[in-house]
Amino acid sequence: MVIGIIISRLGRYKGRSFNGLALPDTNLNFATFGIVPIVLAIIKRTKQTRKMKGKYIATVFVLYVLVNALSYVLHYYIPAYSIMLLMGGNLFMAVISVISYLLIMQQIGNRPEAFVRGVFAGTFIKILLCMFGILIYIMLHRQDLYKPSIFVLFGIYAIYTYAETTTLFKIAKTVK
Repeated sequence: MVIGIIISRLGRYKGRSFNGLALPDTNLNFATFGIVPIVLAIIKRTKQTRKMKGKYIATVFVLYVLVNALSYVLHYYIPAYSIMLLMGGNLFMAVISVISYLLIMQQIGNRPEAFVRGVFAGTFIKILLCMFGILIYIMLHRQDLYKPSIFVLFGIYAIYTYAETTTLFKIAKTVK
């Protein structure tokens, strides 16, 4: 079905270049000649998205290690910060960010509004899950609650959201 859609849309590319390859100007078996540059472009895009996917997962890993180190330093200098809360929130955000990123990557090839809608939905779901987790923490630890640790958790959310959004928009620019 996808190949049929691609073949039906090839007519508007006659005589133009597609990713540096000139499409034939004749009607002689245009589907055969025109499908080659399309397939090459899809393969190129797949390699680019795989490369960016690996870069994002490496970025999340580096962020995870850095935020864990920051959590340890905060706990060392201000023992009121719960290291288990900060490291647990960091792990939670890293996992949610990777899942959200992988789900949004499926929208990259679709229409631009579907991609933007996926980014907004992923960000909204992440903030809701963060607020829900913090609400549970507040309900369970009402007596020994250290309020600045909640702000640190939202800072962790902001760090991961910034990394995900900038990476996704870089990928969206290269896929066009």
